[in-house]
Amino acid sequence: MKTNIKKHNMNIAFGFIVFCAMMLLFIILPASVFAETGTLSPDTPPYVYCTYEQDGIAVDGNKLSDGTYDVKIHLSGMKNGSVFQFTATYDSTVVEVASTPSYLISDDNSEFDSMGSILSDGNIVFGFVSTNDDCSALGDDVVIAAVPMTFTNNSDVKDYVDAAEYITVSANPNYTFAQADYGDGYSDAYAPESDAYPDYNGNLYPMNCDVTPDFGHDVSGSIVVMTSPSGNTNNKAAYGSYTINVYTDEQRTEDSFVTSTTSVMSVDDAENKINTFALTGLVPGTYYATVSYDYAIERNITITVADNDITAAVIPMIACDFNKDTSISGDDKRIVVLGSAASGEGYEYCDLNADGAVSGDDARIVVMFAASKASYDPLDIR
Repeated sequence: MKTNIKKHNMNIAFGFIVFCAMMLLFIILPASVFAETGTLSPDTPPYVYCTYEQDGIAVDGNKLSDGTYDVKIHLSGMKNGSVFQFTATYDSTVVEVASTPSYLISDDNSEFDSMGSILSDGNIVFGFVSTNDDCSALGDDVVIAAVPMTFTNNSDVKDYVDAAEYITVSANPNYTFAQADYGDGYSDAYAPESDAYPDYNGNLYPMNCDVTPDFGHDVSGSIVVMTSPSGNTNNKAAYGSYTINVYTDEQRTEDSFVTSTTSVMSVDDAENKINTFALTGLVPGTYYATVSYDYAIERNITITVADNDITAAVIPMIACDFNKDTSISGDDKRIVVLGSAASGEGYEYCDLNADGAVSGDDARIVVMFAASKASYDPLDIR
């Protein structure tokens, strides 16, 4: 959810870090660094956003339960940086901010110095400067600072706290900005609402800013029938609505439950049956899922989420436990034979090869599983 970044008069203390940073730079930097480098660009706006963790587990900042969270301020989309400041206000009736940060980029990166922080009286301010003559390298996505915050829901309408409703980032380019290189000068910078300050003494470039960004990544794909004990599949859709339950621990305990989804049968553009699923909002990490259906052997899989959505994942299933006894035997074959005799009507779940009929071809798949141990090899979707 995008935060509503509004212009407002900030406390004069917000200028403290900028003042100190500028004075330090004028003292320590050689005159040669003032050459124009042109590293700022309107075509590549950086992204400043916050993430929320509780007991080491990432949670959605749009829906926080009462409690304390480690709130991390990220900067992405900048290969190099020289000066960075983040300034925000918070509603102290809902948010309590710790007086000491839990992390600063300067803690483990000697190429940045912290200019101090303000964490009180409704104000959040962090500032950093590069210790190099020009700039310091940044990763694709770095945590600039982190601070514990305690959220308390005072609303009679919602049973959760949306952090963006109570934390507001300053759009003033004197208070929230990022500079790429000292060679660009001290006025040119990336800033939120860069076009809203026509009287600013310098060139401003857009910066995206979000207190509560969209949560996590999507994992989607299809459920298909396993056609042999060795794991073969003809990529034909498994019949029925499969349930996928996702957990954060391998034991799949109730306390570690994350989310659940149900697959959906449909027909694609080529008139082929497909059985698709979609999981949403998974933050990077490792998850343990259980895939189940009335007429299938339950399957445990691992899902590894990095920094992108996962698409076109394929989950093969042993889909011929027709008598629901968690094994494959002659009893399941007999059910297929009954389905064949009834022309498949009422036995659509026995159509293992997805050819629109229940026949001896489906029975042969059942026989193969009945003659061996019906089990799965490990499956890691990533």
